[in-house]
Amino acid sequence: MGLSSPHHTSLPVVFNGENPMQGFTKFMRKDLELSLEGYMQDGCLVIECDLTVIKEIQVKKTAITSDFDIHGARPPPPPPDLSHDLRRLLESKEEADVTFKVKGEVFRAHKILLAVRSPVFKVEFYGPMSDMGEESKTVRIDVQSVAYTLALAAQHHCIKLKNACIEFIINRNRMDVVLASQGYEHLKRACPDVAVELWEKAAKSSMTRCERASS
Repeated sequence: MGLSSPHHTSLPVVFNGENPMQGFTKFMRKDLELSLEGYMQDGCLVIECDLTVIKEIQVKKTAITSDFDIHGARPPPPPPDLSHDLRRLLESKEEADVTFKVKGEVFRAHKILLAVRSPVFKVEFYGPMSDMGEESKTVRIDVQSVAYTLALAAQHHCIKLKNACIEFIINRNRMDVVLASQGYEHLKRACPDVAVELWEKAAKSSMTRCERASS
């Protein structure tokens, strides 16, 4: 005949640093031992316990940086200053990928900016010639591209390149061909003061040639 097996269920207990122990730490009194008659076999008391240990999930607060504030609103973007950024790019020559040589002086520039401003340079850099696979190219100024180059030189304050373009136009009687080009129309719109300067220097050069011919 086996022993009876009473059941008892206790409430969950959380063990932590403040209360690491649970239960009674002293020995049981003798009178309580006598009351256990019928539950002990050969002077031994067998107690079977089912213990379930559940680890508490540790949650830590972590600061998270985000473009949004606590209300979900995005902070205002910095004020646009594209003209300043482009000017800084041109002045620093950072990531420049094309070089002009004018009378021994080297000018570094960006192909994409030149192509945006000049259809001639666009064909030169991104047209059929772009598949040549050369590490460097010599960009030659001709009557179709010189007016575009003159406008770019004036806008980027490349004085020697600007003077070289004007000299190229007026010293070899190319004025009529340049005036008929699309580049000259662009020059008049983008840099009208440079177009006036070109006419003034062309007139002065023509007068000088006439004086030399009459003397």
